[in-house]
Amino acid sequence: MPNRILKESICTSDSIDHLSIEAERLFYRLIVNCDDFGLLDARLPIVKSKCFPLKSSDITDDQLKSWLSELEAQNMIFFYENSGHEYLKMSSWERHQQTRAHRSKCPLPNDERSHMKSDDIIGNQMFQKSPDTRYTIHDTRNTPIAPTGGEKEGPQGESLPVQTATGAEKFAGRSMTLEDRFNRFWKAYPKKVGKGAAERSFKKYKPNEVLLVAMLEALKLQRRSDQWQRDGGQYIPNPATWLNQKRWEDEAHPGRKDDFLP
Repeated sequence: MPNRILKESICTSDSIDHLSIEAERLFYRLIVNCDDFGLLDARLPIVKSKCFPLKSSDITDDQLKSWLSELEAQNMIFFYENSGHEYLKMSSWERHQQTRAHRSKCPLPNDERSHMKSDDIIGNQMFQKSPDTRYTIHDTRNTPIAPTGGEKEGPQGESLPVQTATGAEKFAGRSMTLEDRFNRFWKAYPKKVGKGAAERSFKKYKPNEVLLVAMLEALKLQRRSDQWQRDGGQYIPNPATWLNQKRWEDEAHPGRKDDFLP
């Protein structure tokens, strides 16, 4: 396992500050146990044995679930399923860690068989719902949970429709369509030009919910870059260009000092 990178900005990070000491400890141990792509088998026994090999008998499943839920709430990790197996990915991993391996032993989040995972991880309600505090991505509905309707800021800084505590959705009980996903992308993209061309480019890739999250995460980082903020944003590419060039796969450049999360 190669060495991993930690930056001194973790000491003043708001995200880290919102974690319990135990969840923060788990975060660092996940960093050194994930593969070169920031991926790890998310089954509790495996996470426990890898991260706490000398303390596994002292840590309960409920404690581990709670710490993982804290990390998910701060958008430091997300969960997905592929072929009946659960995995986790460290958010923004590519921005800060070096990749030496040519391929991962875990299926990638943007694999066509992957989809986002939420409350039923490991088949037994891995995370209890916390409607007032946690942003959760459900299988095909990328909507945050909240006690009331309205809008809420999502992990990429965009406004998102809020799902009520009773499960009512802005999408009227249906799965999110390709048009819904494009509308989320368009709302998050800072340069509103050439919408028709952008929509054609977006539909060419037919992003599933996992790829959409990857796009929005890339936008979150790129919006903070010096290049995109320079001269009133004149160097921001048109959205169709960004999509055609797969700019969500760009290697990120340093932005704000607290953008440290792997």
